[in-house]
Amino acid sequence: MTICLSHISALQALREARSKGCRPKEAGKRIPKSTSIREVEAFVAKAGFLRPLPPEEKVSILVSSQSSRSKSTKTITHVCANSAVAAIALAKPRGVFIPNLGFLFVQLAQCAPFLTLIEIGYELCGSYTLLPDESTFVQCEPATNHNHLAKEIRAFRGMRGREIATRALQFVADNSASPMETKLTMFLCLKRTMGGYGLPFPKLNFPIEPTSAARKAAHKQRYVLDLYWPKRKIDVEYDSDSYHASSEGIASDAQRRNALQLMGVTVITVTRGQLYNAASFDRTARIIAASIGVRLPKTSQRWISQNQMLRYVLLKNETKPSEKGIRHNATD
Repeated sequence: MTICLSHISALQALREARSKGCRPKEAGKRIPKSTSIREVEAFVAKAGFLRPLPPEEKVSILVSSQSSRSKSTKTITHVCANSAVAAIALAKPRGVFIPNLGFLFVQLAQCAPFLTLIEIGYELCGSYTLLPDESTFVQCEPATNHNHLAKEIRAFRGMRGREIATRALQFVADNSASPMETKLTMFLCLKRTMGGYGLPFPKLNFPIEPTSAARKAAHKQRYVLDLYWPKRKIDVEYDSDSYHASSEGIASDAQRRNALQLMGVTVITVTRGQLYNAASFDRTARIIAASIGVRLPKTSQRWISQNQMLRYVLLKNETKPSEKGIRHNATD
């Protein structure tokens, strides 16, 4: 059996593999010229994670021969004669592949909303993956990094979606550890024309070695800072769970904050409640901006509308803004 999954189906397979601790490896195998539709349908029936998703409502496969297009009601066949190298996505069953990640990212740029594409970029370059049904996430090794992904994307000149993929990747940073860290970074760093605050990108989950005094304060050999601006020594920490509200968590956070303070690092905390409250987060974002030496312009009605749309897309907890046609792929 040789199957190369494509588009969203390939992303589902990659998520399934990463959630089980399998990191994709270059297989040195070309996209197959043809695929047995019976084998594909049998595989789809057994693979519970591989459910049809919009926009095609079918499982997508990739072949390199025009004559191998399928008229199956359960699958859709994409043809690509490009010599893109397939990567092993699943340990079991053998013979199931996905395209290399640069090719896959360009494919997704053809069908995914722009902000979703950026989030996928963070996921691929981060230490987490969503489950195929997107119900939750698990920690895992990064599938790639920004520079490698950019290099792969450059190889597909003339391919539909390449320009969009390139634009999306400029807003992606390496080493995000969770979907909420990704959203926080996007809110702070996307351009103001996209509803963000336009701050320079921080280092995500940046490790620093403590000084001797800091080590005595918290007995730690290393600190990993969520969103860190090294020049200003500003660390923004996202507090996501009940651990931080427990007596043990409060004590640990206090020790950590004291140790970082001894090293000259200022810690700013963002809670889930702050992130989900537009006014509260705006105040926090302005504190962060001032701390790293960025002067934000006056708030315009257009930016408010863009920010409302951004919040709707990323958090999905607010009423959709009434304005239509707001674009998120602006690059100015």
